[in-house]
Amino acid sequence: MHGGVMTRDARTADQQTPYRLLERDARLLVGVLATLTGSSLGDEDNPTLRRVRERLARDGALDDAEHRGEATAILGDLCQQLRYCRGEYDDERPGPEERVWTHQLRFPDEASARACADELREQSPLGVEVVPDHDGSWVHVVPADLPPDAGFEQRQTDLQELAERHGGQLDGAAGGRMDRRA
Repeated sequence: MHGGVMTRDARTADQQTPYRLLERDARLLVGVLATLTGSSLGDEDNPTLRRVRERLARDGALDDAEHRGEATAILGDLCQQLRYCRGEYDDERPGPEERVWTHQLRFPDEASARACADELREQSPLGVEVVPDHDGSWVHVVPADLPPDAGFEQRQTDLQELAERHGGQLDGAAGGRMDRRA
């Protein structure tokens, strides 16, 4: 809405566009979006990526232009939409990828894993779960910030130190937002 009047963009946001892209243009756009998505994971000082984030924020797709991880996820989602429009997927139109990243901490036994989980729960409102792993060790699954946000890197450092105090180690991070179709 602009000045109390619904704009054409607001009225048509969930409708299909009236014209189709040429295949070569759609293919090029997929490549450009894939390149931007990959680049946004690592280059925080890139002025072009900063302008892309600002544009996403201005258009209401991103709450804050500083949320690099969410901007990366949005670019990936847009790429998936174009791939769907090109006919690369036979199933339903893809929705946004899940925006959950977790850090896995590995421990030699359940008691160490539970002690670490208790300390994490005291420090933070993060979700913490202790689950048995296939090789008999124990793993914490801790919801995390989206990379490449600064909070993600700091959380990695903090969790590594905490795991070591309890005889474990940070075993990595994984996210549901990455392109699972590629």
